[in-house]
Amino acid sequence: MVAELQHPRQRSVPRRIDLYTDLYDNYDTRVEVRQRDQLKQMADRRQRTMIDTLDAALDALRRREFFIEMEAAELQLRARPDAWATYQSESARWLYLP
Repeated sequence: MVAELQHPRQRSVPRRIDLYTDLYDNYDTRVEVRQRDQLKQMADRRQRTMIDTLDAALDALRRREFFIEMEAAELQLRARPDAWATYQSESARWLYLP
């Protein structure tokens, strides 16, 4: 007769937070040696980690793309004088300008 294996009862334990794993999910991204060296040099100049430097670079790229898209939307709006006038009027009210 084979006895059934019983698993010990598991208690509900709060999950331990591992900041590195939770923030970065341990994904590996392949980069060329040239790219890694450039990132390392930039990090060293800034006296920051490579991850902090990469985050700053991504944030700068995200901001650049945002402003490029915003400029394109503004150009489309300016192409329609009635819509542009409405936008300027609404902007003045948002900014409390006369």
